[in-house]
Amino acid sequence: VRRAFAAERALAGTQIRLVSVEGGVVRLAGEAGSFSEHAVAVDSARGVPGVRSIVSRVRSRHDPADDELSVGRSPRAGRYFFLSTAVILALAADRAVPSGDIRVDSRYGWVVLSGTVPAPADRLAAERRARTVSGVEVVQNDLQVVPAAEAQAVAASDRAARTSVAGWLPPEGEMSRVKVSVSNGVVRLGGTVESLPAKLRAGERTGAASGVDRVDNDLRVAPGR
Repeated sequence: VRRAFAAERALAGTQIRLVSVEGGVVRLAGEAGSFSEHAVAVDSARGVPGVRSIVSRVRSRHDPADDELSVGRSPRAGRYFFLSTAVILALAADRAVPSGDIRVDSRYGWVVLSGTVPAPADRLAAERRARTVSGVEVVQNDLQVVPAAEAQAVAASDRAARTSVAGWLPPEGEMSRVKVSVSNGVVRLGGTVESLPAKLRAGERTGAASGVDRVDNDLRVAPGR
């Protein structure tokens, strides 16, 4: 991720920094000189092989213009890929939305929010902000409420569950394009598999992993399969 940032001219001298990478989840922090700079940083990080999702705590000095949030503005990303990025940045730029572990996926205007926030009001604030982004048609709010006092213990439990799931879903063969996120014991499976039986197998294997309370199987079957 650092090499990707260094190779991107638009990020020369940026104050956006890489905080950590764990389980394919990249955490960014710092301050962006503009909303577009923030977008380039997120796009650059998401393009690195092995990166599953971005948690951005970057703050922009200026609010985004409407055209910066429009679908399709990124020259290196497809319109659905950039829709996820636009929602991530909108959430990061809104001070009413907490700096929690919020993950965003999208397809055909359908946006899924997952991860954790500290309070029910924060869950609603994130959904309301996501709905304001151009191109968003439906918001599926799967955010889990985890009070700040419990966040550290829950994070440790989720890391253990992710490790267990990884043992059941090896990152090769039919599971090579499966993306896994864990929030408060709830595992969400995203990405693509080649067949419906493969999707069902992924769900069954994930449910057998230790520390998993529920499985949301949002895997897509490749077209024509």
